[in-house]
Amino acid sequence: MVQSDGPESDAMNFTGKTAICAGQVEAFGAFTDFDATAELARASGAEIRRLDDLAPDAEGARWQVEFDLRGTPRTGELQLVEVVAPEKLRFKSRTDGFDADIVLEFVRISPVETRALITAEVAATKLKTRLLLQTAHFAKARLDRSFRKGWRRIGRTIEARLVAT
Repeated sequence: MVQSDGPESDAMNFTGKTAICAGQVEAFGAFTDFDATAELARASGAEIRRLDDLAPDAEGARWQVEFDLRGTPRTGELQLVEVVAPEKLRFKSRTDGFDADIVLEFVRISPVETRALITAEVAATKLKTRLLLQTAHFAKARLDRSFRKGWRRIGRTIEARLVAT
């Protein structure tokens, strides 16, 4: 894994964690309900479209994602590359100028509580995006807070969905 040690790095890492009042299997199942998760992304302004006919939680499943990043429209592809039920999901993402490796881990805290952890490594693949990432390093603390806040919001939404069922 590439480390983001400073402005000279071509990658940036983000982490987050949230507690979900549900067992590990239920929490994992909620995160692999990709239709509901796609609705959550759409509520945030992203558009998601399936690119294959695989089961949504099968390794190799792919989606096209369209979103705005700091006012710039981006289109990318997200692929589920590893599933270790009920403990881990790993995705690879590629957009114009960026690659990302995203890992979700589900740690059993108790029979009725699970910690959902996310690690995202974003790497620049073009000169323009390398410059963007280098500039972003100066705002890393703010970006980290925003990332963690967003992950906690997702966790609360998933938890509410579980309680409602």
